[in-house]
Amino acid sequence: MSELSLEDSRFTQMLYYLNEWIDLSQLILQKAERLTEKTIKDQLTIADWRYWTEEMMVKAVEFSEIFVFPLAGEVSWIDGDLRSLPTSLSLYKRPFAVASLIDKVMAPARQDKAIIWLSGTMTVPANERFIVNQIGIPEHVPIKKFEPPKDFYRGAHVYIVEDMPDIQHVSQHEYIESVADAVIQTVLVTEGRCFVLFTSQDMLRKTVDLIQDTGLLEDYMLFAQGISSGSRMKLLKSFQRFQKSVLFGTNSFWEGVDVPGDALRAVVVVRLPFTSPEEPIFKARSEVIMREGVNPFLQYALPEAVLRLRQGFGRLIRSKNDKGLFIVLDRRIETKSYGREFISALPEVKVSKVSLEKMVTDIEAWYNKQ
Repeated sequence: MSELSLEDSRFTQMLYYLNEWIDLSQLILQKAERLTEKTIKDQLTIADWRYWTEEMMVKAVEFSEIFVFPLAGEVSWIDGDLRSLPTSLSLYKRPFAVASLIDKVMAPARQDKAIIWLSGTMTVPANERFIVNQIGIPEHVPIKKFEPPKDFYRGAHVYIVEDMPDIQHVSQHEYIESVADAVIQTVLVTEGRCFVLFTSQDMLRKTVDLIQDTGLLEDYMLFAQGISSGSRMKLLKSFQRFQKSVLFGTNSFWEGVDVPGDALRAVVVVRLPFTSPEEPIFKARSEVIMREGVNPFLQYALPEAVLRLRQGFGRLIRSKNDKGLFIVLDRRIETKSYGREFISALPEVKVSKVSLEKMVTDIEAWYNKQ
């Protein structure tokens, strides 16, 4: 993914070459259509050429609309896979500040009615107004929190795997090998029914490929977002259909997914869910925060990641009768000072910091007691 702005030389160069290609393509098309004798194959080739020329003309207009006339509070970017251009080329324009938009919609109703916002992850301990500030709720409006019963999370257990390598000190391949090993051992001891949550599609794909190459989980159904065909809901239904199944997901599986009961036994967190600094909306919002003289990591990146981790935990326990394991493979949750923010944001459940071998032994003993 690459964010291109009007001032970006890459955008100027890309638009120039695109228009050059369109002009040349139209010239070739005109000459081809003037041919007096054309076979059926020639006619099909010309039809295909005309189709792609028109497609690129549409893209050129979209580029101009999005990048030449940007609106304040919006960010635009182009996303595409170099292996399948131009069909994979997509243009995006999104607001990165939504408070004014929400106020515009809600202001008429606020005159004589109360609007109540409800969420299981509305606050984080270090920044309780993180979400409400983003949606423009005034400071004088109080936040009311309703805690679950004390025994609601009694069936949950959090494991932090202490002997995972530090990704900053090893190669990506070595780290992925360790992740694959941890996932395989977890799946075997829980007999499947696991979510494995990533923050990177690339790391997800490489981990799944490595696991499949080992053949150690050949008795299990593996469903991977971006690899297995189908929408998020189709993947979820397929996962629930089989008892011995594992679902590998990225951002959209951290939230809004309901798998109650024994259908989900464990959630494995491969990396703490920080948004990539190069993600366009995140980057635009961070730049605004920096101009205000505030640290964007503490003010934005950290609370957002903490909320996402809470949402990931929320996939596991949907009722007081649910039981499950929440396994964190990212050592930063214990080695970095900000790691305490993540742990304190989780419900009051048992947290064990152990080696992978000890965790597997504990889980096996835990299931034998069920």
